[in-house]
Amino acid sequence: MIMARLAATSPGHLMIPAAPSVLLKMATPRRYREPGYMRTVAGDIYGGVLRDSPERAREILRHVHWSSDYGYYLQLLAAFGWTSLPWLAFLRQPTLVMIGRDDPLVPEANGRILAHLIPDARLVVVDDGHLFLITSARETARQISDFLGALR
Repeated sequence: MIMARLAATSPGHLMIPAAPSVLLKMATPRRYREPGYMRTVAGDIYGGVLRDSPERAREILRHVHWSSDYGYYLQLLAAFGWTSLPWLAFLRQPTLVMIGRDDPLVPEANGRILAHLIPDARLVVVDDGHLFLITSARETARQISDFLGALR
């Protein structure tokens, strides 16, 4: 069976944007190059548990390695070049939409929009931030397991 799971995402450039202060911090790859800077901005960018424990950002993002400015800016540019809004109503596979309640990058409203426009989608709002798949892994895994179990 084909199914979809969308986590901490939006319909593309036609989305409810992050606050300008968050977007400014995202406009530079500095947080990947300077671990000290990452600690100072992690709570603002990722929200959730990192708001109170920004030092955990290093532990959580330890596998993220910087490759190039060029690739980073291409990724940012790609976010402005696509929207899925016109096609969401045509999705027929069961879809789990997960969003963080405190996600500064992708505000909760974006998950609600996706779940509303995708037929029979299930929305789960996790009490965490953008990185809830890692920082709330147990709860996330339970929600995904429940969703998959309901499809049997």
